[in-house]
Amino acid sequence: MNHRDLIDFQQDFLWDSDNQIAARLKFLLQSDNIVVSNHRKVMSFLNNFKLKDTLFAFDFDGTMISPWWVNSWSPILTSSCGEAVWEMHKYFAPIEMAHNYEHMRTLCNDEHRKIIDWLDFFQAKKLFMAFRREFIFDMAIKHKVNAQSWRLSDCDFRTHWKTFLQRLINNSLDTIVVSAGMWDFIQNFFLEQGIDSSKFHIISNFFILDKNGVIVGFDREKIITSFNKKHLDYSEYGIHHKDFAIQFGDWIWDAHMVVEHFSWENILNIWFLNSDHKRLDLFKEHFDVIFVDKNSWFEQVSMLLGI
Repeated sequence: MNHRDLIDFQQDFLWDSDNQIAARLKFLLQSDNIVVSNHRKVMSFLNNFKLKDTLFAFDFDGTMISPWWVNSWSPILTSSCGEAVWEMHKYFAPIEMAHNYEHMRTLCNDEHRKIIDWLDFFQAKKLFMAFRREFIFDMAIKHKVNAQSWRLSDCDFRTHWKTFLQRLINNSLDTIVVSAGMWDFIQNFFLEQGIDSSKFHIISNFFILDKNGVIVGFDREKIITSFNKKHLDYSEYGIHHKDFAIQFGDWIWDAHMVVEHFSWENILNIWFLNSDHKRLDLFKEHFDVIFVDKNSWFEQVSMLLGI
């Protein structure tokens, strides 16, 4: 946190110098690892929320696992159909990263520009992202990829994430993992890591497997992308019984996962900066707390939330 932000925070809360939460947050702000974009909102949330009344919502790829460029469809990229899928991945991934219409235009080729000029930004993004995943999933079916054999030797929990997730489980805190990747891989990953995934909900794309674990289909009507997470029906996961939500993500759209189910002031958005420091100001518009250093976030989140 820069010196100007710390001064602004102190001026905001001079009237409440005995507030323990304010003192705790002020201490954290002295670290260069944490950026708070809206002091008053964060303070209000921390003063009002109760852990047992809070839903924890996590993105998976880039947030819970590392390295950040590995994702939960990477097994298909390394399978027999990997070359074709990788070309499609490179073709559409930049479009998925676009954060507004003009940015999308700079990332598109001439053919795609015709489409996005005809559609608005949100329609174009929804179309591209769904098409990209349908192509990847269709290739998995065509090449008879075996979902049960997926292992990623170069994939692991981000530093401290296993401990953090286990702490939430031990305290019976309601948790959902929402991913635009593949449920089968995520489930296998938690199993290999010794995490009991029956204690929380994994919401992701489902494949249909034959008796040998080979992919033969997927649910085309409910394809999850990073862009449409906020439109998912979370009712079956009991979130309507919660008053607060804490969302962890590494991309803008992760800040909107459960936004339609909670009031703005009752959602705390936490972002992990992976590599794009140039867009820090952009992400400050969507996330309340930003962690810059991937190694020290656990102690600071634990102090911030009192877990």
